[in-house]
Amino acid sequence: MVTIEAIVQAAILERRALSFAYEGDGLPARIGHPHALFLSTSGETLVDVFQVAGFTSTGSLPAWRSFNVAKILTARRLDSTYEPAPGWDPDGPKYAGGIMAMV
Repeated sequence: MVTIEAIVQAAILERRALSFAYEGDGLPARIGHPHALFLSTSGETLVDVFQVAGFTSTGSLPAWRSFNVAKILTARRLDSTYEPAPGWDPDGPKYAGGIMAMV
């Protein structure tokens, strides 16, 4: 069985858009460009996504969002590809726990 983490990591490495449902979300599914799979300072596995469409409860899109991989219910890679989004900073302090995969 392929894990959510493996799907996310493959999407990052292939620079493919990701469609996913997150715990507590409504519809439609979120669509975003995952840029980094990383460990938070508390040890949780997170994915940094430039969200471009779909459900949002916190404001307008497109926007940067970090998601806890353990709370992603379903995920699938889409055919569309992307370039790194404005504001992408692999040296940012949020990645101090370590980057597992990045664009």
